[in-house]
Amino acid sequence: MMLGAWHKPTGLDVAVLAPAAKTLMLCRVDPTSGAILSRLPMHETEGVWAIKGLDWEPGTFYGFCTDCNRGSLGAFSSRLILDPLARWVMTHHGPLSDQKWRRD
Repeated sequence: MMLGAWHKPTGLDVAVLAPAAKTLMLCRVDPTSGAILSRLPMHETEGVWAIKGLDWEPGTFYGFCTDCNRGSLGAFSSRLILDPLARWVMTHHGPLSDQKWRRD
């Protein structure tokens, strides 16, 4: 998976290259507990999944998943967490509460 994010006056545009994905959701999450606060479907065009004009607040985190579980990101097999300022992306495999992060 490759991720790109762009700040625009209309909000944050996010694109994810995931040609094998059948569906892709963007989830706003609590980075401490891994609880999903909201979910938005992404739209696919030729293997690129996108969401435009995302209304975000500083300090929020977003996870991308192909198999969303309403309860917690801990149930996902893999995800990307996007810093809202798009300065870095963290990949994570496992419950968010275990704090095993890797910055890419």
